[in-house]
Amino acid sequence: MVKFLIDQNIPQGVVSWLIEQGLDVRSVKSVDPQMPDAAVLEICRQENRVLLTNDKDFIGLCIGTRSVNCIVFRMQSQSSFIRIKALGKILPEIKKDKNLGVVILE
Repeated sequence: MVKFLIDQNIPQGVVSWLIEQGLDVRSVKSVDPQMPDAAVLEICRQENRVLLTNDKDFIGLCIGTRSVNCIVFRMQSQSSFIRIKALGKILPEIKKDKNLGVVILE
């Protein structure tokens, strides 16, 4: 099963959709909203979670660690609908590939 760690900048509609898909979802907000990036990556590494974020800083951090899978939204629109549509297209691949690396959705 795919497990996600949701960064604090992801719209609630996206979080709700992932839960409706039966996925294991944990949020940074529920752990510590002030959590530094290194701690976010450590949770992903320890719990084998895919990080879902809008924060482009994680692109370099995830590439640098090579041990954390990360999906970064770089869309102009903050619409949950558009983000869900993009996630829905790649979710089957995410479920199959345990070494996702960094995926940028634009």
